[in-house]
Amino acid sequence: MARAPKNQQLTVAELGAIAHGPVVLSEARGRFLGLRSAVLYSSGLHLSVVVVGVGIYAEAMQRGHGGPFSFRVIDNTVTLLMPYGGRGEGNTEDRYYKESVFVLESVDSDELAIAAGWPGAGIEETVTRLRLPGVSELEMAIIPLP
Repeated sequence: MARAPKNQQLTVAELGAIAHGPVVLSEARGRFLGLRSAVLYSSGLHLSVVVVGVGIYAEAMQRGHGGPFSFRVIDNTVTLLMPYGGRGEGNTEDRYYKESVFVLESVDSDELAIAAGWPGAGIEETVTRLRLPGVSELEMAIIPLP
């Protein structure tokens, strides 16, 4: 698999291959942390992670109580990308929303173990194991754009 370029910009010269669809990573009453998608590009596996809080939890999450949420791929290093247009934060008085994109520069296995949570906001860290299609199959499914 190709290594991500140093600037880690999402490539607009291709359509990535969907490696995994949405899955709840961890949740508690009024708080939710989930994986929107895992898409393979030639620059690496892009993991779109969403954190949502509603009601009384939204305000505390907006103020950053308990520090930031945690997200890691066990036995691998991920890099945080800046949110893209149309994503990012969408907070109101009673709703907290943040989407972040992480990049796993190389995928060596058909399984990823992800640890995610926000203990300071009451979302316990849990480990979720994702089964991915074969890496070679995914690489062949990437569509270059003209």
